[in-house]
Amino acid sequence: MNWRYEEAKPQGKLSEAIECYWWEDYCRKNPDLTHHIVPDNSIELIFIRTPFHRVSPEFNRQWLVQSHLCGLKTRSQLCRVKDSPIISVRFKPKGLYLFTKIPPVLTVDNCLELSNCFGTSILKLEEQLFETENQERRIELLNEFFELLYLQNEHKRDLLFEAIAEEIESKVGTASIEELSEKFEISTKTIQRRFLEHMGITPKKYSRLIRVIHCLRQSKRKKQLTQLAYESEYFDQSHFVKDIKSIIHCTPSHFSKSDKGIQAPTF
Repeated sequence: MNWRYEEAKPQGKLSEAIECYWWEDYCRKNPDLTHHIVPDNSIELIFIRTPFHRVSPEFNRQWLVQSHLCGLKTRSQLCRVKDSPIISVRFKPKGLYLFTKIPPVLTVDNCLELSNCFGTSILKLEEQLFETENQERRIELLNEFFELLYLQNEHKRDLLFEAIAEEIESKVGTASIEELSEKFEISTKTIQRRFLEHMGITPKKYSRLIRVIHCLRQSKRKKQLTQLAYESEYFDQSHFVKDIKSIIHCTPSHFSKSDKGIQAPTF
């Protein structure tokens, strides 16, 4: 990469819900480009001073915002941005419910203003982040803000839901809901309900998403499509290609050869 990407891990229990804080200088090196953004199993809280244009062709929606929350993506988006964020928060899909004031289902494939998700107190945080140029201080401010939110909502934690989500991720989406039901001794209906309540999508849809994202990450290792399909437990190569194309709007081979742009650290 001809640009800089850095991240820092959150402190204590925050690490169970937040993947990292990150920042980069991609736009300084590659200004004003349109990016094809594929699902990457992340929820991004982006602090930025300039307009950020997102388009979701699948759902015929578009947003022109500054600082915002980009919810869990189940389909590709197109993004155009002139400046890099000053700093961003990457939530784990199983962790956002502990912080947001709205049901997670309203954030899926959506782009929302900060106060809609976290209340007006986050606007003060945004102001403080913009005022300082010190990235260590920004990380301190983020830790302080989300630690307070976590303490206020810790009683809402659903450890069983989180464990099932982790199991889906560890099995890279190949575990059936029946297998999950048997392992965790909980009904399939209860699993469905908890996923819709805490993540906003069904466990089946999350499993499919995890499986596709795993395949996309493996494709950079130049594996044959037949091998990837077999390892990911697809019925055959045609089902494998069709499934991935329906989510990212291009074939696995095209994706593996393409410039990943601002998603290069992920894929």
